[in-house]
Amino acid sequence: MTKKLILPALVGLASGFAVSLFMLSLEWVTTFHYLHPMTILGLPAIGFLVGWAHRYYGKSGITETGLILEEIHQPMKTLPAPFAPLVYASTLLSHLVGASAGREGAAVQISTAISDQLSRSKKVSEADRKEILILGLCSGFAGAIGTPWAAIIFGFELVRKKPIRPILVLQSAISVGIALMITRLLHVSHFEFNSFTIRPDAPLKLILKALLWTLIAIPFFVFIVRGFFMSTHGIKSALDRITLNPAYRGLMGGALLAGLFWIFPLQLFQGLGIGVIQDAMIASQVWTTPLFKMGLTALTLASGFKGGEFIPLFFMGATTGRLVDRYSGMESMLLPALGCVSVFGAAAKTPITCCVLAIELFGWKIAPFALVSVFLTYLLSGPRSLYHEKSTSIP
Repeated sequence: MTKKLILPALVGLASGFAVSLFMLSLEWVTTFHYLHPMTILGLPAIGFLVGWAHRYYGKSGITETGLILEEIHQPMKTLPAPFAPLVYASTLLSHLVGASAGREGAAVQISTAISDQLSRSKKVSEADRKEILILGLCSGFAGAIGTPWAAIIFGFELVRKKPIRPILVLQSAISVGIALMITRLLHVSHFEFNSFTIRPDAPLKLILKALLWTLIAIPFFVFIVRGFFMSTHGIKSALDRITLNPAYRGLMGGALLAGLFWIFPLQLFQGLGIGVIQDAMIASQVWTTPLFKMGLTALTLASGFKGGEFIPLFFMGATTGRLVDRYSGMESMLLPALGCVSVFGAAAKTPITCCVLAIELFGWKIAPFALVSVFLTYLLSGPRSLYHEKSTSIP
């Protein structure tokens, strides 16, 4: 029993410090980029370097969350030692030159890869190793986003582990709690939003109006999810027809991104775009904003730049929700907030996680609307997933 408690504590410590280092480094790199916007000219070179490094030093040229899930379901061997530093360096370099990518996906990969090094001990069984990988997923998510309950659920929902043993839930809570505590002690910045509120004396008519506009917004959220997958797949296929070498693909994609950022006023879409997400909660948006973000993120990720999809999907969802809200007359943060969690939940195929995430980020009063929006967007978004080849049913 002692081993069952020590293991998650070690994972939480390793994950907390690793994610903190990553997030703080990324914050510095992002600031440097915005102070030196000409760094976009380095996109082709960084694209080439990242593609080359992942081809020759990654596991079979792949360093993605999907690889971690494969190891959980069919354990082969410990994730290679270069996995975490490779993702760390690749993500920092991608953001240094303004690539339109996220950070949470990289944080989860770094956390899980470093945690997996604990399984090199001969005292760790195959079953223990599966638990370590799940705990690494949960801890990385918590450290990057700052939402402990959603993080605990995320690991189980992503892995689709059945049945869920109470001891593993307890272990997850321990590792998540320690990782989150470390990130807060080291002053890592997480999302901060105002809570969604409804007046206690709000008439039924107002609540029904909010529900109606939630239903109206869902097809737009579905369009964003499907459009993102189609554009990413289409751009990657087009690049693959030219070359299958990741280095040359990164070079071409980087050159195209640099050209677009140089010729057109697209600074808004460089890097993370967290400021845009926060602005979308209160301010109107141009209708092309989510479409530009979709296209540029698809080009970034299809070219091989690293970082992840979480924040870009939040960006697309929030701005789409604000555009729909323009016509509702509600002038509320409801639809932008629902756009964030619904779009990511449908893309990742983690609707339960995202319902809890909505409550942790925006307050418990958003719960009934999030339940409707997240699950309907998920059901209508098709089988494609960020992490699974096929996903057609609620776990």
